[in-house]
Amino acid sequence: MDYTIEARGFRSFVLVYVLFSLASLAVLWALDSVSLRTYFVVAFIGLLVTSEIFPPADPKTVWWKRLQWVKAGGWVVLLYILVERVLMVVQ
Repeated sequence: MDYTIEARGFRSFVLVYVLFSLASLAVLWALDSVSLRTYFVVAFIGLLVTSEIFPPADPKTVWWKRLQWVKAGGWVVLLYILVERVLMVVQ
């Protein structure tokens, strides 16, 4: 199989992110702190870090543009979670 450099970069990104997500789920389970919100925050931080480690050489690649939309959606969900938490403290 002849992969381009961009395809290898994408595969590396996905592999590292999936491994990080599974490891973080295992750690949260071991700490008895598994909840959807906590896992989302940890997985989203992992997505942000992984996307900074494996950026493509050309930022106009299709997967990178789609990833920017996924990250924007993640920021919206994270903002919702934070606002919800702040409102629980304030009330």
